[in-house]
Amino acid sequence: MLLADGHDERIAKYERHLHGLLTSTLRELERLQARREGANVPPPVAAEVSVVLNTVPE
Repeated sequence: MLLADGHDERIAKYERHLHGLLTSTLRELERLQARREGANVPPPVAAEVSVVLNTVPE
């Protein structure tokens, strides 16, 4: 049941944030388990992303 007063967007924002945290935690757990089993696990890849929006007024 979603609320009609705009809180649904806020709830969705928190859900996306929690999903990202859960995903990254699961990846780290998988890496640690693989290392424990003796697999050669490379370090996680870090990428820097920049977004530039050019808007031209009409």
